[in-house]
Amino acid sequence: MTRTLRTRSTGDDVKFLQELLNSRVQEFQRKNALTVDGIVGPLTWGKHCADRVGDHKQPPTGRPGHVNADA
Repeated sequence: MTRTLRTRSTGDDVKFLQELLNSRVQEFQRKNALTVDGIVGPLTWGKHCADRVGDHKQPPTGRPGHVNADA
């Protein structure tokens, strides 16, 4: 699994990365007493952004349900 992934990439490596991301989201939710569902909704975003105020990070903008590609 060493190929570069881009928007609209498919395959086993994409599935692996999605599963890894979901696992990390659930871990973050568990550690922050949020509902552990793997969904990055308003409460998860809110907690994530509140923890990163010093970094001046904001959630990405875009269509709901879509992950923005790296700029």
